[in-house]
Amino acid sequence: MRRKKKKEIASKEIKTKKYREELLVKKLKLLAVGLGVMLVATFLFFTFSEKTACGAALISEEQAKNIALKTIKGLIDSSNIDVSILSVKNTGSNFEINLTLSVNGQSQEYTSYLSLDGKYFYVNGVKTSKYVSGALKKAVPDVELFVMAYCPYGTQMEKAILPVVSLLDDKVNFSVKFVYYAMHGKKEIDEQLRQYCIQKEYNDKYLDYLSCFLEDGNYSECLARIGISEDDIASCVNKTDEEYNITGMYNDRSTWIGNFPQFPIFKKENAEYGVQGSPTLVINGEQVTVARNPKALLEKICEAFTEKPQECSTVLSSDVPAPGFGYEGVGTGSGSCG
Repeated sequence: MRRKKKKEIASKEIKTKKYREELLVKKLKLLAVGLGVMLVATFLFFTFSEKTACGAALISEEQAKNIALKTIKGLIDSSNIDVSILSVKNTGSNFEINLTLSVNGQSQEYTSYLSLDGKYFYVNGVKTSKYVSGALKKAVPDVELFVMAYCPYGTQMEKAILPVVSLLDDKVNFSVKFVYYAMHGKKEIDEQLRQYCIQKEYNDKYLDYLSCFLEDGNYSECLARIGISEDDIASCVNKTDEEYNITGMYNDRSTWIGNFPQFPIFKKENAEYGVQGSPTLVINGEQVTVARNPKALLEKICEAFTEKPQECSTVLSSDVPAPGFGYEGVGTGSGSCG
């Protein structure tokens, strides 16, 4: 009986230890979110603080490291989570602190911040460009359009934006990127690999290819029209396919996202911008909502210039292209694949 009781006690101790470890892991995973919520007010005060605006640190980087370390340990309140400060950098407006939190062999890296006087600590900065109109502008704006190659609403947006990027030419950095999963079969995966490689190796011909492809989806005719053969891009297609295991994941349904295979080339950007479907337009790193017609798109993109070029005064069509392939007809500005 005593032996049985000892086993029961030992079993309970193991389960209790495991439960505590699981709680610590959950705590580690949720730490950034929790601290971010608690310290939003601190961040807002810090952002507009006169002390940090001048860029003159009142403490050293070593002092900032020690303050951050003590603050984080105090917030965690657990000896089972290891805190490691990787680097501390004075950015001129704050101390940027890169750190890792580890428990039971699992680690998570964070970037946190400390005010230059060492009095305010916060986890994640907020991009003010989301809230302040016109805050983020560039001399040459970045315009990224996320689509699925055979999504009718993606092709609709592509038809609407083509006159705009053709007009602005090299005054913008334009690229077509792809949603991290494909809804329209293997042909979509193949086409997206094809377009990715054309942009990578023959970028000066990509808009001509895309304009042709949007007519009726005949990629072989469009390659011939711009003077590129499938053999010309075969090496890039095969290398990219192998690098991201795209066909491999297509053939392994256990890797699919629900009912759809992954297309992970731009998975990082999808996550960063919060891409949820096709089409999604991102200008200067921010997802934007705009009507799907050339006039509205030109106006929206021109807002992203530090100095608008003369092309921004051009009057383009306000007609919304029809979804799908072909340039005939007019559509509405709604609908998405996702």
